[in-house]
Amino acid sequence: MTTLAQILSLARSGSPARAWDLFIQSAWDENDPKVLTLKGRLLKDQAKAAQAAHQAAEAMQLYEQAANAYEKAALLEADSYPLINAAALALLSGKPNRARRLASQVIALIENNPDEGENAYWRGATYAEALLLIGDEVKARAILADAIAKLPNAWEDHAATIGQFKIILSEQSKKSDWLERHRPPCSVHYSGIIRLEDEAITSDIDDYIKNIKPSFFCGSLAAGSDILCAQSFLRYRENQNPLAELHIILPFPIDEFCQLSLAPFGAHWIKGFQTIIAQADTVIEMGLDNPPHHLAVAMADKIAMGQVLRNARNLRSSAKAFTIKGRGEKLRPNLIDWEHKGYNLTALDAARIDDNNGLFTTDHEGQKLQILLWFDGVDPLQSDNIVLNAHEDGHYWVGDNIYKAYQIAQNFMNDRCKIACIFDIMNAPTADMIERVKAFASISKPYGISCDYNSAMAFEFANIAQSIEEFGDLKTPWGMQSLWRIL
Repeated sequence: MTTLAQILSLARSGSPARAWDLFIQSAWDENDPKVLTLKGRLLKDQAKAAQAAHQAAEAMQLYEQAANAYEKAALLEADSYPLINAAALALLSGKPNRARRLASQVIALIENNPDEGENAYWRGATYAEALLLIGDEVKARAILADAIAKLPNAWEDHAATIGQFKIILSEQSKKSDWLERHRPPCSVHYSGIIRLEDEAITSDIDDYIKNIKPSFFCGSLAAGSDILCAQSFLRYRENQNPLAELHIILPFPIDEFCQLSLAPFGAHWIKGFQTIIAQADTVIEMGLDNPPHHLAVAMADKIAMGQVLRNARNLRSSAKAFTIKGRGEKLRPNLIDWEHKGYNLTALDAARIDDNNGLFTTDHEGQKLQILLWFDGVDPLQSDNIVLNAHEDGHYWVGDNIYKAYQIAQNFMNDRCKIACIFDIMNAPTADMIERVKAFASISKPYGISCDYNSAMAFEFANIAQSIEEFGDLKTPWGMQSLWRIL
């Protein structure tokens, strides 16, 4: 029998229909509160899908069934979690009186039990949600503010609450703009020029970071702008927000990166780099296959931007980019793409040292950033307009348009075909790349694309997939690889 945890994991990874099928097939005992809580979650997922498909009547019916499951769980075991879910779902099913009745029970449960709730934040947030459901918005605002003050840096928890409150207020035809003051801080991708002449721009970087107060700062660490940005962020973190995170993505392994992007510009940059690396929350090293420098930088930038966008979505906050460019120069292509997508970008101009120190060749023999799609069990004749390349026991497609790659993958999705991808620098896929993508396909589930972290972040940056979720790790000849599923 599939376990409850496995079914929940499947639902979280973006396969609610499959999760529901397994739940029904397992014939669980519905006198178990945990079973009923999961049933409520799965029905709620189906209701959201029906609502997104503009099937209002079906959505309301499913919301009511979900509320019933949660309420039954709460009757079997007094707990504010299933009870508040039942109350909110009753409202969404068009039963405001039932929602108020259940919310009143939540309030009584919390007021009579000081240990109710997972922690001080969730106790307060649940209490505030119940107050909102009975119509006491004034008190709900005060209780929520107090709960956030108790755990001010529980950003993902705050984000979940804000999302839920917005749904309730919308259903009540009330404004939700007051929630903006509680929205988690922004996530920022930083970048800039190497061979920076004017280090006095540090004060402008300090002002930017102090004004936006980022919770998440992600970029590289080349000499010049990158290091100045990271140093400024660490000063801000030390003085104002010790839980803010610094994430470094290097286009090459550390030793090679130091030789290429630091040493030519002076020993003080290497010292600054080492100090920052020691304080970073994560450091990702890329470029193990000795790729062309400018393509490695572009790839690392894109992955860092995807990470920033993902973090912002998880926190239901904003994503921003900050860059320092040479005076009179154009933005880098990734930043132009970022701006075209409508994301916030702040660009400062600075003087660049006019010499060839640290310049790199752009001769890459036809290589570029591309997506390699692998299909196992595909019928290559399924589409007359798509040509797949045959390769031993599978087929593949390679191209530099991630949107087209996604459309092609969707075209071949069925219950028999396993699909995987990698995002990398290539002309034609190497034997090593083929083996890597085949390894991901071997554990792929139908109706999705399995991939590694880099590919997942490239899809995050493209912002075209319905769902992108991590679902495990795979031990490979290239080391442990985190596994991601794209729907």
